[in-house]
Amino acid sequence: MVYRQAIDATSYLFNDLRDLLAKATPPRSGDRLAGIAADSAEQMIAARMALANVPLKQFLNETVVPYEDDEVTRLIGIKTDAQSGSDSGSKKMPGDDPLSRHHRPLRADERAPAAQSPL
Repeated sequence: MVYRQAIDATSYLFNDLRDLLAKATPPRSGDRLAGIAADSAEQMIAARMALANVPLKQFLNETVVPYEDDEVTRLIGIKTDAQSGSDSGSKKMPGDDPLSRHHRPLRADERAPAAQSPL
């Protein structure tokens, strides 16, 4: 899906959600080297304005990160399918929740030290 945003007489075009997100983020040297950063501060603001008008559902319809490459994206897709009643959520194996295998109670030596009173 193509996204457009006009500022004064200039119209900005963003090819897809990935391009829109890349142009809306603050400038970083790696993004510049990769050629995905906004060309100007005005283009970055236009991308942010366009992004503000994107409905949240569009993030589910237009994949930014492939499910195969990112566990969080895959989990969101599984949870969304289950909530919508789609049967692609049934392809999940029992206990195959990518976040659950990393969750365990913290041991005492892993907890943050308690804040000490200044008195």
